[in-house]
Amino acid sequence: MVDIFLEFFGRPEFQNPLTAMWFLFINGGWFVIGVALIRGLWLMWIHEIRAHYASHREYVLLAIKVPKQTEQSPKAVENIFGHLVGLHEGYGNLIEKYWHGKNPQNFAVELVSRGGNIQYYMYMQKKYRAIAEAAVFAQYPDAEIAEAVDYTQELPSLFPDEKYAMYGAELGLSKSTVYPIRTHVAFFDQISGLFKDPLAS
Repeated sequence: MVDIFLEFFGRPEFQNPLTAMWFLFINGGWFVIGVALIRGLWLMWIHEIRAHYASHREYVLLAIKVPKQTEQSPKAVENIFGHLVGLHEGYGNLIEKYWHGKNPQNFAVELVSRGGNIQYYMYMQKKYRAIAEAAVFAQYPDAEIAEAVDYTQELPSLFPDEKYAMYGAELGLSKSTVYPIRTHVAFFDQISGLFKDPLAS
């Protein structure tokens, strides 16, 4: 097969690269180029309409303070996440997805250490703020929730920096996904029934 290919394109009329390209184009190469072009334009369209749709969303960053001596178990946080999952809207119908650019809303729940102080943050669209606050207060009635300034704006956009250093890591599973990771249930003492908080230190 390789010999046939070399013999075919080794002919004198194919010594000129432009001639060889034109031959390939008129003998079916236009189809490959057309498919690649259409796919590229389609991906550009999807990216543009999703960016436009997302630019009209208003977001809020909430700082959450929970009393240190809380009696709640991690099940309470699982219930909060259960409430947030219930807010998932999805992409909508085909017109909303491919013409208006609708995409699922973003939520971020962050655990941040600043100067040795641990702070919990929730980042979401403003229209979901009341629901998120209700979910937190339902589990932690003594919690304090306040709108916060985005702490990432204080950090430089380029690294390395004179003041800040950055370290990143990517975690991967050491075994197949059928082996479960430790969840909050695994941190309950089987004898006393007490919860051994891995973050207490």
